[in-house]
Amino acid sequence: MKRELFSVAVAVLISILVASCALLEDSAQYLAPVAAEVVLLGAPPEAMDTLAQYGISGDVPTSVVVAIGRLTDGSAETSSPFSGEGVSGATVTITTPDGTFDLEADESNPGLYGLTSLQEPAFKYSVGAEYTVNINFSGNDYWIKLVAADAIELESPSELGEYHAPGTDLALRWANPVDNLVAAVFDANGNEVYDNLPRDLNDLFEFLTQSDISSLTLPGDLFAEQQMYAIALSGLQRGAVDEAHVSTNLNYLVTNAVSGAGVMSVVTTYEIPEIPEQ
Repeated sequence: MKRELFSVAVAVLISILVASCALLEDSAQYLAPVAAEVVLLGAPPEAMDTLAQYGISGDVPTSVVVAIGRLTDGSAETSSPFSGEGVSGATVTITTPDGTFDLEADESNPGLYGLTSLQEPAFKYSVGAEYTVNINFSGNDYWIKLVAADAIELESPSELGEYHAPGTDLALRWANPVDNLVAAVFDANGNEVYDNLPRDLNDLFEFLTQSDISSLTLPGDLFAEQQMYAIALSGLQRGAVDEAHVSTNLNYLVTNAVSGAGVMSVVTTYEIPEIPEQ
């Protein structure tokens, strides 16, 4: 009887040790000292079609930004976990259905790398397609996979060219909540008067910690002049962070990959007179 109890105890102990080893192995992804953030933006060609009636033409460029940083104490326990040391000198590429493209380092922001279709016309955004970001530095390889998300469906403004009173706040609403939102406003001359894009590594991390966003209010002073304004919105959806989508040597608590297709809208701060029927 004692031998049987001893055997059972040994079996339980072995099971605990096996489980503990598996737990320690899994926890490595949460203690890794390096993290990456990926933002993939684009738009299908039809995104600009509805703006043609206002004389606005062109394509919405596809863009990707990758941020690579070392973490404070290898953990994500602080609100801004990056040590402030972006990883410079990395080789970063993105593989798409149309090929593999090199990202360029942002010399003014260490740790940031980017690419747009203005630099590489073959770099395109295809809803539902898989994109893979590959990173190499200090002899180590890292990778992140994500699927390009679809565009949001705007509920307000409900009509293209809708009148908006000058100098008043503009509330934007869409059908389903998104994890993040990129927004930009352009005046009638094509000058950007607003955007909410993050400016550095820590800004990007804080930006990507948002979730369940279903509205955005733009301040009225953006619309002070009586003219037409174009609004570009990309509702971002967060990709999975697991072994199938992120290499295990990246920190799973901090690493994010988001994507979103752009949608365009127009508001006017002057009333268009109705033409009487003849």
